[in-house]
Amino acid sequence: MGDKSGKYFVFLFALATIRFFSPALIPAKVFIYFYDLLFLLTIIYVMLFIKREHSNKFGFPVFLLIVSIFVSCISAYVTWGQGFFLTFKSVTYSLSYVLFFLILVLNVKIADLEKFIVIVGVVFMGVYFISFIAYPNEIFRYRFSVPGLQRGFQRIVPFGIGYMFLLSFYSLNRYFDDKKLKWLILYLLTLVFTVMTLTRTLIAVSFSLSALFILRKSSNLKKIIALVIIGLSVFYISQIKYFQQMSELTQEQGRNWESYIRVRAAKYYLTKFSPDLFTKIFGNGNPTGDSAYDNYVENQLEKKHGYFLSDLGYIGIYVVFGFFSVLALAMIIFRVIKTPVGERYLYTKYFLFFVFVTDVIIGVLFTSDYIPSIVVSLYILSKKEINEHSPETYAL
Repeated sequence: MGDKSGKYFVFLFALATIRFFSPALIPAKVFIYFYDLLFLLTIIYVMLFIKREHSNKFGFPVFLLIVSIFVSCISAYVTWGQGFFLTFKSVTYSLSYVLFFLILVLNVKIADLEKFIVIVGVVFMGVYFISFIAYPNEIFRYRFSVPGLQRGFQRIVPFGIGYMFLLSFYSLNRYFDDKKLKWLILYLLTLVFTVMTLTRTLIAVSFSLSALFILRKSSNLKKIIALVIIGLSVFYISQIKYFQQMSELTQEQGRNWESYIRVRAAKYYLTKFSPDLFTKIFGNGNPTGDSAYDNYVENQLEKKHGYFLSDLGYIGIYVVFGFFSVLALAMIIFRVIKTPVGERYLYTKYFLFFVFVTDVIIGVLFTSDYIPSIVVSLYILSKKEINEHSPETYAL
């Protein structure tokens, strides 16, 4: 592929992983089939053109992640009797980590990736706003939704939210670099949409890391001012009915942590779920497709007891994809921490820290909404030139 065609193919594949925000007018299967086609082409292209010169500090752990997912499909077949291809089909979106190697082989420019981050992040917020206003009419399908107004207003999340969080840290980084008002406005907009998710973990982790970023980049006087503003903001937000409801729920769960459903679920999956040594090492595979395995997890564990694998973060990853997937993630986290990066690209580290911390509670690392953003951040962070100097020029 040429530079331009390769770049556009990367963008097309990255958008396909979030189903192009899944407009409701187009049948959902169209997006799935299109992704499957691009996924197959990407696998073939990477296998044909990847060379030793494309070696990368994150290459091996990302490859180990992909292998772990593949092997877990075998585990589901051998141990649970769930068809291999049925399991494989259910995890093809998680396998979109192959995008990392595609970007590596095509050597996509960082400036082009940053343009993509801004454009897709802004479009996501537009999709979110339209979906919120149109609710309960579905203009775009939701990745996640909870009917009712128990948390103050409708709780919906469209496809592709990872781009918004990456944009949040990018725009904050840009504002401190060039002090342009548009970046501050864009950052504040991402905060508004973060609150709209009505998800405590996403709100707490993103706000905390943003505060740390602001404090790190400011003089002592500005740090004091920032702390005062943050304190006043926390006080004001705490008076909003929604946050009072969330605070009461959190306090109640904290008082009863031993009976908290996630604690009980974690104990069960770690001690009783995996039937043999093979599944304890290589994972049980993803339950899917109305198989006996899927019915057991969905009906007996999730619906009856509330033991949702998706709510267990790294524990859920271990149970489904095995020990080596967790090892791969540990290697990635360690290398992200150890990789030096100039101020210009600091947003990549903060976004990755956001994902790593969030996944303790919410499984996001193997969700296609986040994988392209994770991959882009790892690629930018791994580029040798950003460790040697920090250019001040931007594409936007």
